[in-house]
Amino acid sequence: MLAVNVAAPIELCRQFISKHLADGTEGSIVNIASVVAHTGSEDPSYGASKGALVSLTKGLAKTYGGRTSTVPSSTSTADWSEPAPNVSRQVVVEGVR
Repeated sequence: MLAVNVAAPIELCRQFISKHLADGTEGSIVNIASVVAHTGSEDPSYGASKGALVSLTKGLAKTYGGRTSTVPSSTSTADWSEPAPNVSRQVVVEGVR
């Protein structure tokens, strides 16, 4: 769980920041957390991993500026049962490169 919810976002943020600092371009980081980062969970490791993600995002905002956000998954209105449109996938892919 920590590999997916903490280690992977750390590595993705590191690569994203390195690219944008080298290119001199701007970008935004949005991490998806959960309300259990603040309220706790019946699965403490899940809550801890989401708490770490919130802390990572706050630290990045302090270090690199305010263009980082954590979105609690419970506030999402997306229908995750439907596939994402190809346009959205392309924007995400281009933003990572």
